Amino acid sequence: MATRIEPTVGVSADGWVSLGVVARAHGVKGALKLHWWTDGPQALRPGLEVKLKGQVHRVADYAPELLTLDDVRSRDDADLLRGAELFVRREDFPVDEASVYLVDLIGAAVVDEAGNPLGVVEGFSDNGAQPLLSVARPGATSVLVPFVPAIVRSADQGRVVLAPPPGLFVESDAVE
Repeated sequence: MATRIEPTVGVSADGWVSLGVVARAHGVKGALKLHWWTDGPQALRPGLEVKLKGQVHRVADYAPELLTLDDVRSRDDADLLRGAELFVRREDFPVDEASVYLVDLIGAAVVDEAGNPLGVVEGFSDNGAQPLLSVARPGATSVLVPFVPAIVRSADQGRVVLAPPPGLFVESDAVE
């Protein structure tokens, strides 16, 4: 069975993972409309602790793109959270042997299909279309690689195998 990759973006030193950002308030009872870095996290559920603007809140209810928190009860309260990143503890992610979360790949070796080293995963970003794998290379600038099946052939916590397009990992001559 193929491994399913579950994207997440950003992780703090204390184990909180950024899943998205509050886009706006929704309705008059304090619901939050969210913009996810992924297709929608599977980690959210009633009772779960989340962090917004450094404050821990408890999830009251969750539906795709809408979140209500126990202590956010009005539109005014929800408006104060506009633009805040939503964090969940990594340890609260669902346990699924077939899934690898992008956050778990940080520090993994990156190689091409022939096994030649390309660098090390240093993090992720998102361009709106797909997650981007940031690969740190010794003595060279980092490379952003689209995290898509045509390029990322396999990934686990210790190693990421790429089929990079020609020229992606080649240093260009400096322009003077």
